[in-house]
Order: sequence, then structure tokens, then C-alpha cells
Amino acid sequence: MAGDKEIEYNLFAVQLAFLFHAKIAPNLLTIDAGPMIQYNGKLDLQSDNEENLYVYLNNGNSILAKELEEISQINLNGAIGATLGLGAFKFRAQYVYGFTNILNKLNGNEAEFGPHSGNTDFKGNQAMINFMALITF
Repeated sequence: MAGDKEIEYNLFAVQLAFLFHAKIAPNLLTIDAGPMIQYNGKLDLQSDNEENLYVYLNNGNSILAKELEEISQINLNGAIGATLGLGAFKFRAQYVYGFTNILNKLNGNEAEFGPHSGNTDFKGNQAMINFMALITF
């Protein structure tokens, strides 16, 4: 290895949430929880000149950066959070966890990844923290 380099990808995603709200303090605090369905595109390399760089896996094998682009496009997430505010102004903090393995589509494709990939077992569950400001009218 000549040196470590961070490879950055872009991911476009759309989420549809079905949240239930439990009023803890009416007109002040609610707890929000429920499932989310997420559709996302593939992982897009930010720089095209990085597509032939090798990514070294924990098992000692490697694959090309461009081979990681095809990920699972439909995912199921769970969200839990709280909304706090008075009147028309509210703030929401939310934690989102991916129940499905977003990298599952990469598993079983060793033939596509070439001789360096070896036996791969990709595992990737998303985790996000969202902060929102809401103005209602």
C-alpha cells in the first residue's frame, strides 16, 4: 500500500415516514416513533478518477472503489424522536436506524469483484441523527 486515502461517495435518498405521535405535554412535547421506507440511488463516487482505487477490506482482501456503487435501493428504517415547541415554532430531534442491510446487494457478487475480493460479507445498517425546525401555520 502506498498510503491511505479517504474515498467519498454521494448518496441521494428519499424517505417516507409513518410516525406516531404521543403527546407527553399537550402543545409542548411529543414523542415520535415509527417506520420509514427509504429509496436511494447507488453510491456515486465524488471523483471519477478514484474509481480504480482499491478499497481494502477487513478480511485482508480488496475491491475497486467503483464496485461498491451498487447497493440495495429499498430499505426499511425505524425512527424515534421528540418534538418540542410552543405555537407555530417547534424543534424536532430524531434518531433513524436502518433495519435492513444497505450493502446486502454487494453480497454474493465475488465473481464481479474480481480476483482480489475473496469471500465478502458486507454489512451496513444506517444510523442518522436529524435536527429540524418546524414552522406551522
